[in-house]
Amino acid sequence: MEANVSNYAKYECLKVEVADKVATVTLNRPQARNAINQKLIRELRTIWDDLADDHAVNVVVLTGSG
Repeated sequence: MEANVSNYAKYECLKVEVADKVATVTLNRPQARNAINQKLIRELRTIWDDLADDHAVNVVVLTGSG
């Protein structure tokens, strides 16, 4: 199982882990019950493009923390 987190360290509201061609994107604002704010919206818009360009990813799972 190979983990790839460094490419996605720039995200503050999202936690991204890549292993075995599966990216797990976690909404990481448990203190706010993962409520959507402007920063999270910007990151959600960007993450899909970043994942689409990542040849180590074939599947994306979206989940929430907390």
